[in-house]
Amino acid sequence: MKTMSKKIKSLLAWVMALMVVIVTAIPAWATTTTPSDTPPGSGWTEVASGSTAEVIIKGLTNGAKVNLYRVIETTYKDGSLSHKLVPDFETYLKNSNKLSGINASSSSEDVLKAYLALKSGNSSSNTGTNTTLEEIFSGYLSTERTSYQQSGEATNGQVTFSGVEMGQYIAKVTDAGTGETQIYQLVSVEVEPSVGDDGKYYIKDDYEVDIKSSPVTITKEVNGENKDTVSIGEKIPYKITFPVPVFGSDVTDKTIVITDTMGKGLTYNGDLVIKGNDNDQNIISGYKPVVTIGNNGETIITLTFNNTAYETLKNYESITLSYTATVNNEVVLGNNQIVNTAKITCDGKTVTDEVKHSTYAIVIDKYDGENGKKLTGAEFEIYDKNQVDSNGDLLPDAEPLDTVSTVSGSAIFDGLEKDIYYVKESKAPEEYAIDPTLHKIDLTGAQTPDKTVTFTRNYEYTRSLDEATTAGYPFQVRKDGRYGWYADSSDNVTFVNPGQEQSGWDPAYIKGITYSITKTENGGTQAYELKVENNKGPQLPSTGGTGRKIFYVGGAILMVGAGVIFVTRKRMERKNS
Repeated sequence: MKTMSKKIKSLLAWVMALMVVIVTAIPAWATTTTPSDTPPGSGWTEVASGSTAEVIIKGLTNGAKVNLYRVIETTYKDGSLSHKLVPDFETYLKNSNKLSGINASSSSEDVLKAYLALKSGNSSSNTGTNTTLEEIFSGYLSTERTSYQQSGEATNGQVTFSGVEMGQYIAKVTDAGTGETQIYQLVSVEVEPSVGDDGKYYIKDDYEVDIKSSPVTITKEVNGENKDTVSIGEKIPYKITFPVPVFGSDVTDKTIVITDTMGKGLTYNGDLVIKGNDNDQNIISGYKPVVTIGNNGETIITLTFNNTAYETLKNYESITLSYTATVNNEVVLGNNQIVNTAKITCDGKTVTDEVKHSTYAIVIDKYDGENGKKLTGAEFEIYDKNQVDSNGDLLPDAEPLDTVSTVSGSAIFDGLEKDIYYVKESKAPEEYAIDPTLHKIDLTGAQTPDKTVTFTRNYEYTRSLDEATTAGYPFQVRKDGRYGWYADSSDNVTFVNPGQEQSGWDPAYIKGITYSITKTENGGTQAYELKVENNKGPQLPSTGGTGRKIFYVGGAILMVGAGVIFVTRKRMERKNS
């Protein structure tokens, strides 16, 4: 009897030690809420054969699907608990070479002891790698397991599993839900009894688990300013920001792909900078994007961060990509016609964000005041609001933004921001009097662009970037998204996709644009039409600008002449007297 008593005591001690290991050895990567009050009490039930509990998985998006995979079975009989590994999990541990001293011929008892030792942090794997429960679970679930106990779909941010038998489980989100972009981690669920003050086993009515997740998201913006409207030749600083995703241990492919698509009216300037936490510069040195041209002439920038690059990215909370693009000659007029879209793709999830810009035009309608005939040969200048004084007159040193000439009565100032401008006629058609009016055009207010204009841009090319920049076109000419090049010493320009140019070719730039206007129609958001009437008569200098300078110079000459005459007369009077 004494011998039998000693065996029973030894067995009970081993079981109690096993319970302590199971109840307390919850991995750091999982968040499990275990009973905090002492049983017996409210919310606790005395354990019986076949006892079950509720498991509540929280922190989910609605529609997320969750599976519970059982790895340890705990049973109660005659006042004692027993434990064993489920067959699939035991087989995996035997054949995976993950546990110290365990192989395919090991006994079930040895495998269980080795697993619990690893679970408690008192052992390592055979290979010295994959020594954590997270990695054990990840390897186990890398093969599809159909023998999970339950599955459920989240409502109100959680899934409730009823009738869950005692033991240890892995909770895995198998589907984040339609349109959802969370990356969920594996979590351990411990449904294990606790010993009450009375020495009996009790199980909690429900066990709550907060599952960890990481959002997949991206933000696209203009760095430091609001740029709803832009003008041709303007350089726009863009910024893309995304939080670095934290992948679940079951995710083996941690590739992150960033794609930025710019409409054909934007030229990428090749100045991408990668920052960690919007601070550290070029955290992945030499990492360059792949630049391609899409079917509609759009520029597509692609950055692929593979598993190796992710090891660098994960040291930061967020990554920022900064670069500039220039509004080029292919820009489309109208509201929100310049679109720049950023996209992040990882773990089968895709999220996009975009920035839109607008650009406009002022169309000149030049006609004879008597018969309505459309007039060719008039020249107009456009000035920004800073070139005009408080009286509405041009400053003496005012310089025009651009000068255009009418053909068949039409001219156009192309690619303008929505702002206040001043337009004046600087040269009238032959035999006509110049219009002296300085026309104020407020595209932000009364003169809202409400026309659609059909026109063609005709280019004069140059090899000189300085010449092009002076003309207001600091970019390589584009056509259907392709870039223009001088392939030889002639003036012919060849258009090819990025990377298709040959050694020795010179980039082609624009030094001048003329326009062929087909028609201007009511409706749309592209242009404001300024109607200017001319009548036959002598040409008079216009107000402000060059005309004003002529008056100033002429007045000065008259004053000097009057002074000379006055002094001469005085000398003659003295001589005669």
